[in-house]
Amino acid sequence: MLKIKHMPVLTLGFVFLVSLFTFSHTQPDTKTDPFADFRPRHEVPSVEFVGRQVCAGCHMQRNRSQLQTAMAHALNMPGDSTVLQAHPKLTFRAGIYTYTITTEGQQSSYSVTDGKETSTEPIAYVFGKAHVAQTYVLRHNGKLYEGRVSYYTAIDNLDWTIGDALNPPPSLEVAFGRDITGDEARNCFSCHSTGAVVSGKLELDRLTPGVTCEACHGPGQELGDFQSEEIEPRHSVARVLRSMPPKRQCRRNDAEPRRDHKCSFPTISSIRQSWPRPQ
Repeated sequence: MLKIKHMPVLTLGFVFLVSLFTFSHTQPDTKTDPFADFRPRHEVPSVEFVGRQVCAGCHMQRNRSQLQTAMAHALNMPGDSTVLQAHPKLTFRAGIYTYTITTEGQQSSYSVTDGKETSTEPIAYVFGKAHVAQTYVLRHNGKLYEGRVSYYTAIDNLDWTIGDALNPPPSLEVAFGRDITGDEARNCFSCHSTGAVVSGKLELDRLTPGVTCEACHGPGQELGDFQSEEIEPRHSVARVLRSMPPKRQCRRNDAEPRRDHKCSFPTISSIRQSWPRPQ
C-alpha cells in the first residue's frame, strides 16, 4: 500500500526531470563565438607599411634570405607562382565537371564546365608555395571565392580543395568555388600577406604578397621616423635587443583567442622605447 501511495509523486518527479533535461538541450546556444573577433595578425593603426625594398636598404642579406623562405611565398600573384608557370595547363575531372587552369605569360585563368555551360575567371591570388599544396582565390560576381580544386605536389595535379566535399557539387555555381567574402577572407589574407587588413577591414589594394619582415617586426614607417631622431651612436641594435625581455612566442593553438597575439620577434616600437637617448 505504501508503494502504491507514493507512485504518483515519483512519476511526477520523473516526468519533471525528463522535461527539464529536454528543454535545456533544445534551447538555442546564445553564447557568442569566442573567435568571432579574433585576428591572427596584430594591427598597428595609422602606421604605414613601406615594403621590403626599404628594409633591404639596411638589411640586404637578411632580405635575400627571407625571400627564399616559405613565409615569403605564403601568397603570390599568378605571375610569380612557379607551379602555374611550370604548368601551362592543369585539368581535373569529377562526375560531369571538368576543371581547367591555363596559364599564358603572367595571367592564369580558372574554369569549370558541366559540358553545357562554362564559368571562367582569372586567378587573382595564389595561396601557398606548394610544398604540399597550392590554392587559388578568384573574384566572382563581385565576391572573393576559393577555388573548388587545388594543386597538390604529391600528384603534380589538381584535386578537391581540402575542406570541400569529395562528391561532385550539385550545380555549376556551387562547383565553381566557395564564397569566402567577409571574416574568412580577412583572416586568410591577414596570415598569408602583409598590410592587407587595416582597422579590421580588408584592403587588397594595399597588401604586399607573402609574410614580409614588417609582418612580424611592425610597419616600417616607424623605423623611418626613428632613424630621423638623434640617438646614442655607441649602442647597437643587437645590444638593445639582447637587453630586452623576451616576448611570448606565437601560439596558433591557444585554447582561448588573445587580442595581444604577437610574435617573439622584437618590434620596431619596442626598439624605439628601449633605445638609449643622449643625456
